[in-house]
Amino acid sequence: MTSQLVLFGPQIEEINSALSPDEREDRVMQLLCRHLNMKTVIAFIGAGCSAAIGYPDWEGFTNQIIAKVEESLADKQRTDKSNEYHIARDRDRLKSFSTENRSIEEAAKVRRYVRSDLTYLVVLEECDKILQKYKINENVRDIVTNLFESEWNRNAKRAANRVHNPYEILMGLPIKRFVTTNYDSEIREALKTKRGVSESELNKKVFTQSEKHTEQFSLYPLARVKESENLVFHCHGSLCEKETMIITEDHYQEQYLKEYSHGEEFRQTLDLMFTSNPILFIGYGLGDEDLMRWLRKIKANRPDAPYRNPIFVIVERWHKGDTPSQAELEREENKYRSYYLRYGLHVIPIDIKDKEYKNESQARGQALCRKLKEIKTNWRQWWSGIQEKPKFRKS
Repeated sequence: MTSQLVLFGPQIEEINSALSPDEREDRVMQLLCRHLNMKTVIAFIGAGCSAAIGYPDWEGFTNQIIAKVEESLADKQRTDKSNEYHIARDRDRLKSFSTENRSIEEAAKVRRYVRSDLTYLVVLEECDKILQKYKINENVRDIVTNLFESEWNRNAKRAANRVHNPYEILMGLPIKRFVTTNYDSEIREALKTKRGVSESELNKKVFTQSEKHTEQFSLYPLARVKESENLVFHCHGSLCEKETMIITEDHYQEQYLKEYSHGEEFRQTLDLMFTSNPILFIGYGLGDEDLMRWLRKIKANRPDAPYRNPIFVIVERWHKGDTPSQAELEREENKYRSYYLRYGLHVIPIDIKDKEYKNESQARGQALCRKLKEIKTNWRQWWSGIQEKPKFRKS
């Protein structure tokens, strides 16, 4: 970081498009450090954090659910001869959405098709409806719960890259509130082991979008309030409350889009959170069109939001060489400038050299942990610099 320091008050200043990549990153990092020091930042945690320690990403998550539904359909096909033909067609259709057991080229085509034309929520909605169609006595929420209990939690605990745990590193930053779209309890475990939060306290602090959590909803948007410290909002539900998990397109529409539904208070809380607090997105891609539309709407209606209550996002920047080429940097910087102008996002890139890692999950996990440690180091240096400034003398 440079020696120029940003002080405590709101920094009403545009990010200059003429800045070099290093200058822009330095400016964004200083802005983040200032807000971290004010203890107002909310960490918004996505699947990338849990994938770093052994949980599946959205693609792996969907593939495994498809496999479980397909197994149930195979059992049903053996006993329900009247529907044998239709079940076979539905089995083939579900398999067409999976990237499992395909060549690299075929998997890439399916991945593009699902992400661009369908979305994972729609594929999972198809799984749920097929289970209902053939009166199979389970739903997608049951399958997800069973997979977490039988496989995913265990795999995560014994993962070789468990030492690179972004949740534990995150506990070393002055972030007091967390929101996550993940169903697992990893952030709860990190609060317990790294901050010493008791189990009884966590039972009050960790909550979902269920109507019964009205008190936590009202406290959550408030910064620097003792009662809101270490609050964890599972905005897409959690395993502890299976009925709250947002997995399918129907679940999503009920929570986010349907008027006069129980999701109205939830949406108001999210809107207030985004417009009155700095946010740090961790473990998210920028391909979620619903999230991006929301951010774009906030930017359009509150044009000063990018610097009064900025939104930071950690974004992966893959390259084959030791460092990105100048052409790669310029191309990426143009993209980051677009994110800033359209959505008000301040991008913090992670450089990932794919040749150094055995697999993509390992690369992402280690790179994310490195970046969080770098943010922690920069914040401490920033604060040390502030403390070293001479005190004002009385006249």
